[in-house]
Amino acid sequence: MGYTELIVKAELISSPDRGSGFRSFSPQILVNEADLEASGILAPGSRAEFRLLLSGSSEQVTAFAQFLKENLGDEERLFSLQDEQPLGGNALASALSYLKLTSLIALLLSALTIFLSLKRFSQSQHLRCALLLSLGMTQRSMVVLYLMQLVLAWAVLALMGSFTGIALEHMVSRWLDELLPQSLPAPALWRYFTGAGVGLALLVLLGLPPILGLSKVSVSALFRDEDIKTERRGLALQVMCALLLLVVLLSFLEAPMAAFILLAFLLLGGAVLGTIAQFCLKHLATPLAKRLLLGRLLVMRLRQQRQWHRLQSAVAILLLTLLSVVWVSRTDLLKDWQAQIPDDTPNYFVVNIQPWQTEGLQSFLDDANVNAVFFPMVRGRITTLNGAPIHAQMTPEQLEHNTLNRELNLSWSNQAPAHNIMTEGEWWQGETSGPLISVEEEMAQILAEAR
Repeated sequence: MGYTELIVKAELISSPDRGSGFRSFSPQILVNEADLEASGILAPGSRAEFRLLLSGSSEQVTAFAQFLKENLGDEERLFSLQDEQPLGGNALASALSYLKLTSLIALLLSALTIFLSLKRFSQSQHLRCALLLSLGMTQRSMVVLYLMQLVLAWAVLALMGSFTGIALEHMVSRWLDELLPQSLPAPALWRYFTGAGVGLALLVLLGLPPILGLSKVSVSALFRDEDIKTERRGLALQVMCALLLLVVLLSFLEAPMAAFILLAFLLLGGAVLGTIAQFCLKHLATPLAKRLLLGRLLVMRLRQQRQWHRLQSAVAILLLTLLSVVWVSRTDLLKDWQAQIPDDTPNYFVVNIQPWQTEGLQSFLDDANVNAVFFPMVRGRITTLNGAPIHAQMTPEQLEHNTLNRELNLSWSNQAPAHNIMTEGEWWQGETSGPLISVEEEMAQILAEAR
């Protein structure tokens, strides 16, 4: 290498920071800085790039990237996953959005399920509570008793869920280690317990209102059926639960208006859907009452428990709606990801083919049933626009575009390539002469703005 001889000690299997594009096909070696200076290959006129790799939390990287964008020099450029590898960046962004959506919907499903289960449980316990109160149990003791049951159930399920989540996380990490060039970073320890913490908060905020209602059950409930009334403290706790859900929605959606709209949809949509479901049940039960032996009892039961059926129907409809959203989002995500790269997209590119190599390479590809087309290619820079230096016609923002600061791959052909689809305009005819050129859309927009 230059004026020095080096010994290859190892083979570089993967280098994730190389980026994408044709430049990633060039040979790469890692050498000591002292050996680089001794080789003498860096001299005036040499093409050299110096890179600084930065890592940290997403907040730190985002803040520092914004600082760099405002202070970059003309010869400096900021690389990121989204800019350097848009396909991979978009796929990761879509996958992250889907994971956030599934986590959010799982939380909402849990909240609705807890609310419905506790409502049903409290209705089945009011006779028992009335009996315990008649035997001398205080209201405070009853609240503590049921609250301890909730906490005990939460502790058992939280341990089971946390250990299951940790085991699945390790299984997925080991599976991904075989596919990724390096292991995934270990998550923070506190993240393993966020689900259990949010579950406890939801359980307490949703469980205390019916428990407080049970503690106020009258002893006369042993002799007549009475509805459990929700106290003001219970209503306040339900409002606190709604606020907690709003905070969680804000953390997931990062958009206050979207969080408010989603929460309002759940509350108002549940009320409307529950009313519609109750109306449908009533009109479906009426003709059945004339045909079934116990039809009148069915209608009477629906009338007596109309509030419970309205609530149960609303929760069931919302649960099915949220599950449908997850399924549709999953299908759309996979379709969008698969549509980014067509089935016949090339996986390999052969460059720097010399004229005397073309015939042999073409025979090799034909024997392998590979339909490949050869194109001439030269390297060049855009130096003038309309006869004047291009840099003098550009704004500082336009000069930051990388296509104007590097060599471009230039090719030519008399006929339009079969793999290029014309969406607008028409290709020039074979006998056409003149300064005709085809450029990518983004670059054409920059040049048009300069004119």
